[in-house]
Amino acid sequence: TLEPDAGPQLYQHVLRQPSLMDALASIISHEIETELMPATALRTLVMDQLRLGDDKNIHLDVVASVNRSPSEDSTALNALLFHQGLHCLVCYRVAHRLWQAGRTGLAYYMQSTVSSHYAADIHPACEMEGGIYLSVGGGVVIGETARVGRGVTILQGVTLGGTGKEVGDRHPKVEDGVLLHPGATVLGNI
Repeated sequence: TLEPDAGPQLYQHVLRQPSLMDALASIISHEIETELMPATALRTLVMDQLRLGDDKNIHLDVVASVNRSPSEDSTALNALLFHQGLHCLVCYRVAHRLWQAGRTGLAYYMQSTVSSHYAADIHPACEMEGGIYLSVGGGVVIGETARVGRGVTILQGVTLGGTGKEVGDRHPKVEDGVLLHPGATVLGNI
């Protein structure tokens, strides 16, 4: 069914945007804005940091959100507007670019903001490919040296962490196409 009261918001955040990336930037920036970082600054940051490779990965993430969501009415529009796991992945990709550019303070700020809004703590230094389906309902933790391959499904409550005893490369490496069930905990460099 259509919701007539949602028309202005749908037009502002999706229909008037020139691309999928612009639409996601508009939606997410309004979703996670703070007094320190208003929506306009966040939107500019998102668009400035994402590159062509990120665009491809995010398109694959949208497809994964539609195809792997347990919801019966899963559509690209619903994923774009409401899927917090997708929004979290976009924010991670921005924080990751900031981290790579040596802007670690702002990367940590993004990580902290995302953690408080989406219950997902993804270190900006970890490496994540595209086509990821992320369900953040019960919290997700992904550590600094973790790597997540293409087409991975991460369900709520998953932890990819270190044991706390090692230094250096200390987090799990998840290969392409893996399904991590709810509550899965994978610790150490395996």
